[in-house]
Amino acid sequence: MSRYKGKHSPERPEKPAGLWERWKAFYRRHRIPVLAAGMAVGVLAAAAAGGMIWWHTLEQPEVPVLPDPGSDPLGSLEEGVELSEEMPDYLSDQKEGVYTILFLGRTDDTNQTDMMMLIVFDSNTGEVNACSIPRDTMINLSADAKKINSAIFNGVDNVKSWVRKTLGVYPNFYVMLDWQAVGDLVEAVGGVYYDVPCRMYYVDSTPGSGFKIDLEPGYQLLDGDKAMQLIRWRKNAPGYTQYSREAGFDGSNTKRTEMQQDFMVQAAQQVLQLKNVGYLGSMVKTFREHVETDLSLSNMAWFARTALELGSAEKVTFHTLPANANGSAFSRANTRASGKVSYLSFVTFDQKALVELVNEHLNPYNQPISLGDLDLMHINADGTISSSTGYTADTLNNAIIPYLADLQSGAAYLDSSYNVVYYENEETPEEPEETPDGETAPGESGGETVPPEEPEQEAPPEEPVTLPEEEPEQETLPEEGAEEIQTEIEGGTT
Repeated sequence: MSRYKGKHSPERPEKPAGLWERWKAFYRRHRIPVLAAGMAVGVLAAAAAGGMIWWHTLEQPEVPVLPDPGSDPLGSLEEGVELSEEMPDYLSDQKEGVYTILFLGRTDDTNQTDMMMLIVFDSNTGEVNACSIPRDTMINLSADAKKINSAIFNGVDNVKSWVRKTLGVYPNFYVMLDWQAVGDLVEAVGGVYYDVPCRMYYVDSTPGSGFKIDLEPGYQLLDGDKAMQLIRWRKNAPGYTQYSREAGFDGSNTKRTEMQQDFMVQAAQQVLQLKNVGYLGSMVKTFREHVETDLSLSNMAWFARTALELGSAEKVTFHTLPANANGSAFSRANTRASGKVSYLSFVTFDQKALVELVNEHLNPYNQPISLGDLDLMHINADGTISSSTGYTADTLNNAIIPYLADLQSGAAYLDSSYNVVYYENEETPEEPEETPDGETAPGESGGETVPPEEPEQEAPPEEPVTLPEEEPEQETLPEEGAEEIQTEIEGGTT
């Protein structure tokens, strides 16, 4: 008996396949690239029909001119600090045909960026290398909540600057997507199938929010609302944490970012199907309503055509930055708000490994990037923080560290100016030694009122230990940011 599994036996040669049969066979072998190509061509055709753009007028983007020297905040952290006011020379020597794009995702135009991704596209080969930058990445700010996602409050150029100081790459362009666009796109095509990894339940306790996440585990069709719940979820509410732990989610933003990436890939594969061509009008409308970018439509179309021609869909590589997602540093704002010593979670990096990864996969320049070109933060074993530049903008944090035991025991508290105030009849501690990273400890300089030299002498009632005056926070959260952060730590905002 013949083991031939075809429709015809070997003795009866199959008739030459017609054009339609040959197309279906090709489609089965190259399904995903064909879908992507079809979708991209369809979008461009729809745009052309609407009078927005014509294929023959696509324009290759030009690498933008770098900001003026001195505009990079690294050169103006504090008067008298000897740091270069110019960006590194290698930034002006970018490889021909290589482009960098900063992709940002946010809930709406009033919020910080929940997702931050650097994309490096080589138009010579079609290769795409990308990495996600954790939103809790610690940056060198004088603010208490010194997280990279707060940089958006001072504009996209400010975010680009901090990406440069974190990875050494100053993005040429940016695309900022409101997460609502994802929900609208999913809704427009009738939903997306996805395997929800665990029971997800969370209620935002922020007053006026009303946001709720309630998803059952398993493979299911997600509508726009449920898709939004999935990509915004990070941890479960009390009573449901066992489900997330069993699935390997520890509440860190790193795990959420991995799930977001996975969902976006699977959603794109399902959205980019020929059956959804009828939804092109609503997709283009959604894109234009929810996406902010400094790329022209003609430029974006050029990227799309080039990527299709070079088969970029099969040449995309995601890289994971060597991050420590379990670090935490003292928070003076949360400590004052709660009345007890509190901490904020931050992400820092293995600095040597980071530089190696960037140069191997993400460097778009003809010269290597060195650690000296970056401004990377580190949390020391004694609780102080330091920067790879040798200068730490937050002088208050390290100044308060020696008094944490007294703050914890209730012998002292932080006033509205973050001075350490001792209660009546409490002894003032001895003058602390200089901190390891070279920061000036309380009582040594900076205009502080040092504790009395005589150990037995009691401090006057309600006499504050005046810490260095905090510098103006040019890049910080709104005034209510401290309360929101405290809420997040206690199980509030996701």
